[in-house]
Amino acid sequence: MTKATTKTKATKEATMTTQCRYGVDVIEFHKHCDEQLQNLVAQKQERYHKGCETSHYKDKAAHIHWQRSLPMEMAVRELFEELKKGHELVKLAWNPPLDFWAMLKKSADVIEVELQEVAELAKQEYTNTRYELNAAETERQINFTVFRKKRAEEAAAAEAAAAEAAAKQRDEQAEALADLLRAYAEPAEPTAELGQAA
Repeated sequence: MTKATTKTKATKEATMTTQCRYGVDVIEFHKHCDEQLQNLVAQKQERYHKGCETSHYKDKAAHIHWQRSLPMEMAVRELFEELKKGHELVKLAWNPPLDFWAMLKKSADVIEVELQEVAELAKQEYTNTRYELNAAETERQINFTVFRKKRAEEAAAAEAAAAEAAAKQRDEQAEALADLLRAYAEPAEPTAELGQAA
């Protein structure tokens, strides 16, 4: 990864993190842990010390795999130019006729500066990872709360519907009983006036 790409990526990640703030859009479930941060920085710096930059591996590393497919004299000249930059020769190999390679270690000054950059990138990665975890947990908790509220509303609606159905059934039963009582009520005895008229 080139310096420009790394800088663009770091800027993009920093922008992504500041788009939403804790306490506004995201809840900080996973709090900052200095021990976790320091462990990540230590891992990244250890990888830096063990790593080797190649044409394929572009991340920062203390070592450089330098390789040329040139006649030995030309390759050695180029190698000396690299050594003038302050690199230290760690290992040298030549596979005739043209394959010439060396393992170079960067100068202590360069390593010190790059270790600080590695630490800053590790801090940014930790911040972004923690933010993503908090955003995901916030979304999960929101979904859970919405689901629980919906279930409570559905349960309340079902309970109200059951109570309404039970009340309706009681009213219908009371009405049916009243109809039966009227239908099967014994006729009233004739009064004295009716008897005299007869």
